[in-house]
Amino acid sequence: MNASTSDSVPTANASDPKEYATRESAEAAVESSTAPEPATRERVRMPRLDLPAMIDGFWEGLTRKEPWLFIKQLPVLRKRHQQVQHHLELSSFDPPDLPKWERAAERLRELTEWLERAVEEAALIKLLAALLTTAAQQPSDEQAAIDVVVLGKELCAALGKEYAEDSECVEQTAEFNVLLPPLVDMCRAFNKAYSDERLKLQSLREAEEQAKQAFAGRPMLMGLSYSLMSGMPVDEDFVTAQLDHVERTAQLYRELLQKHRELKAELAKGKRRELVAKVLDKLGFELPKKCAFQAHSDRELNKYHDRLWGEVEAKLLHAAIGYEFSVVCVGYDPDGLPDGHQSEQRNINAVRQLLERGVSPDAKVLDNARVFYSRETPLKLCAINHDRPECAKLLLRAGATIDQELVIQMARSGARLLVERALEPWSPANHELFPDAARRFVVQLLLIGKQLAARPGHGPLADLWLEKIMSGAVVRDARA
Repeated sequence: MNASTSDSVPTANASDPKEYATRESAEAAVESSTAPEPATRERVRMPRLDLPAMIDGFWEGLTRKEPWLFIKQLPVLRKRHQQVQHHLELSSFDPPDLPKWERAAERLRELTEWLERAVEEAALIKLLAALLTTAAQQPSDEQAAIDVVVLGKELCAALGKEYAEDSECVEQTAEFNVLLPPLVDMCRAFNKAYSDERLKLQSLREAEEQAKQAFAGRPMLMGLSYSLMSGMPVDEDFVTAQLDHVERTAQLYRELLQKHRELKAELAKGKRRELVAKVLDKLGFELPKKCAFQAHSDRELNKYHDRLWGEVEAKLLHAAIGYEFSVVCVGYDPDGLPDGHQSEQRNINAVRQLLERGVSPDAKVLDNARVFYSRETPLKLCAINHDRPECAKLLLRAGATIDQELVIQMARSGARLLVERALEPWSPANHELFPDAARRFVVQLLLIGKQLAARPGHGPLADLWLEKIMSGAVVRDARA
């Protein structure tokens, strides 16, 4: 074949260094254009110039509010942190701007770590709510109580508090409100379980004491040992009598052991509930205990059955209103002071959840350590220290008992003004302050008045019906 044909491949003369260098550079150019480019870090876009200022504003907003409000921004923050960190390593920023971008990277790192912890804590709190629901459904189940205790300790550790007898309560966040409904359910179930067990515990304790008393006056078996010594004659009648005595004594021991085991099993239920109560104490829900005159005479019963489970929901309602500074609970910061609008909204949400769970709006806390405060109703607490008109509105709509004496006792506040309006005869202006049953009755009366006014010649009845008849017919008490 002729080497000069168009189909032939030209070859470079290796003896010509200039021609060889040209060929080698051409091949390198072809290879670089056809081979896939490796992923290079230079491809990451430069961050926005106003990103540091945006991060400062984000940081300031996060420190003023709950981290739960910003969890959805976590993926974006992670991406921005990687972006800034990448260009810091490449020295892509101008030297005068370098400190600004270094601070932005540090803030982004702290923000992402903070929100990641918040995600973990939120997941633990939701899981604890599910375990409390299980414990409410199975109040005597051993595993259900153990699960609550184990996860409660894990949550304490996640919130930065070591679980110990002398450790402080954790600092609650708004996410803790998720625990309120299942906590109320569990406390009700525990209270019912203890009520059912109380008589059984007393009877088992009495049965154990009776089993012990059966040994009183029974002779010991020393005589039998003496009669069986070497060289002594065997008295068959004596040995037979001693044998009957031994068998009867063994039976008494078996009965005593059975009664003791039954009592121990019942006491174990109270021990498990006390472990749950201690974990809840560390999580900021202070569960009330019996006072001295309510205590059992039996020390062991008093040790593991001294919680007033039936009083927990009332105490939670009072704490939600924000009056008890000793309780780090339901919407308060660790210093016991309200945290502006966010804390108030948390209080309102907590009160709403408790009322929807069936907690009485007139619930009183039987706090034996502070007898004076135990007389206060939730409505009065709304006007003490921190004015809670929104909480008072929820209590009024839930059917809280009010009268003129209550108004006189309440401090001057927005809550007191609401109670004064609620005491007035019904009108469209105070309709929102009446209980649910009364408001449903108003709807029925309005429909009746509309039908009557639609009749020929009854047009003026509409205003009369609304202003006179309905104002006298609608009352707060559903029974009336």
